[in-house]
Amino acid sequence: MALRNSHFPWYFFWRNVRLNAVVGLLVMGGLWFTNSQAALIAFPFLVGGFLISSYMFYRNTRPLRQVLTHVARIVDEELPHEQRIDLFYQKDEWAQIEAALQDADTRLRAQLRTIQAENRKFTTLLGSISNEILAIDKQSNVLFFNPRFERTFLSGREKLQTGGKLWSVLDVAEARVHFEDVLQSQQMKKLKGFPVLVGTETRYYNLTVSPLPGDSGTMGGAVGVFADVTEAKLTEQMRVDFVANVSHEIRTPLTSVKGFTQVLKANKGQLPEEMHGFLDKILHNTERMIALFNDLLQLSVIESRDKIRLESVALNEILDHVESSIKASHKDKTPRLIRRLSVEQVTVDAKLFEQVITNLAENACKYSGSSPEVTIEAYVEGQLLVVAVSDNGPGIAKEHLTRIFERFYRVDHSRDRGTGGTGLGLAIVKHVVMKHHGAIHAESDGHSGTRFVMKLPL
Repeated sequence: MALRNSHFPWYFFWRNVRLNAVVGLLVMGGLWFTNSQAALIAFPFLVGGFLISSYMFYRNTRPLRQVLTHVARIVDEELPHEQRIDLFYQKDEWAQIEAALQDADTRLRAQLRTIQAENRKFTTLLGSISNEILAIDKQSNVLFFNPRFERTFLSGREKLQTGGKLWSVLDVAEARVHFEDVLQSQQMKKLKGFPVLVGTETRYYNLTVSPLPGDSGTMGGAVGVFADVTEAKLTEQMRVDFVANVSHEIRTPLTSVKGFTQVLKANKGQLPEEMHGFLDKILHNTERMIALFNDLLQLSVIESRDKIRLESVALNEILDHVESSIKASHKDKTPRLIRRLSVEQVTVDAKLFEQVITNLAENACKYSGSSPEVTIEAYVEGQLLVVAVSDNGPGIAKEHLTRIFERFYRVDHSRDRGTGGTGLGLAIVKHVVMKHHGAIHAESDGHSGTRFVMKLPL
């Protein structure tokens, strides 16, 4: 329902018309009683003046009509039905405007109280969150930060207010770069385990920066959530150190056992014949335990490395080393390395990447027949380097493909007999690929061969 179905102030207009008519009649009556002839002469001029005055008043009501238009929109869109009816039956347009303004003022005050209450809730919520939170707009101006962020990153400084630049509240350059990347890409970014000096103590944080929605579906900025992972970092470091120390300490007596066993085997002629088999078993299992602890130590070292050393290396040079290694370790077989390379140079940690290819090629040779074929493919796919290692072995059933990268997971214990595997080779492969910020998965139909596909950023 529109207010009086019209935005023209008819009641106000006709009231002024009546007033002009009364004034004209009074003037005409006065002239008639004083001089009737003069009244007859003045009558056309009075009528013309009345019409002109009414028309000019009609023209000059445009601002009032615009006000009534806005009032009608407020009434139709915002007021409840009962108040619309009340305004509809008010004849005076000024009364309608006054009532609408009073209602708008009441509603505005109520909305202001609601906003203030929501703001208090928002402030309380931010203050109760245990993580540090920082939000910026598209120009890197600080929108807000919670008390936890202020205590962690702004302790010892003068109290800063929102509205400053990002660099004024965040000293960690690596974290600032992530905020700027999100503003550019409008995609969520994560940063793990970066150090922050809090007072005299070094703490470690994970940072997740997400786009902050703005008006009309546009991006209004970015919000970052900092999670303190110092305890987890220290626990992980303790675990890595423990594994490294245990592996190192156990390898020493195992090496001694292996050495003494080899001495006994070299003089087995002096031992009873039934002891010869025991010596072979002792030597075999000792070598397996040494290999196991070597892999555990290697995995711990890889996990403990925060960064890797990337360099551009020739892929064929790495594959030459891999081919020499598998031929030397599988002299009872005739392994063949097939290369299908679309790229010559790769940017990787050379030693770790060679270890990945070696582990995959070793697995292919262990579980294939007497003539294993290992095919290496390398090509670029978008912004990724894809390296695939395929074999002609028996394949892996689909139900195992998602778990073969777990530590000590074995597809079939029977197939590992005599191979000397430790169950850590593919776990090492996965962690090296993750250190390169890449991903790896396996493909197989379960009958003929397995294909491992690595995707690394260029």
